[in-house]
Amino acid sequence: MRKYLGSAILILTIVTVLISSYITSSIIGKTYTVEFVRGDRMEDDSATTIAEITDILKSNPKVKAKITGYTSNDGDDQANLELSSHRADAIKAQIVANGIDDSRISTIGLGSKNQLDKLHDETDVEWQHRNSRAEIKLVKRDTL
Repeated sequence: MRKYLGSAILILTIVTVLISSYITSSIIGKTYTVEFVRGDRMEDDSATTIAEITDILKSNPKVKAKITGYTSNDGDDQANLELSSHRADAIKAQIVANGIDDSRISTIGLGSKNQLDKLHDETDVEWQHRNSRAEIKLVKRDTL
């Protein structure tokens, strides 16, 4: 009986490790987007996205988040660079406030670099609004 119990524990351990590895590999590289209304004020639905990211980080200690802030191309380049950094930092602050160690989150602001392609039926205002965003990419802990 002991022989079977030891084998069962070993099999359970192996299955647990495999499931954990699968779950981690399925979320690595996943990117979430949070849009901003103005300045560093996020859209109302951003709380759901941030809660989902926080839950993933809590459940996966080998995962980190890389947050990149962006702005539209409207305005001064230096001001846009600063605003994009504030946007990334605002998201980080919310995730940290929900219990994630700040060492697991990196932030950078890129200003108006990497503008999204304008959709054919999109107005300039709509396009600029979509570019007022931050992207949160989930990465392995050793890649930040």
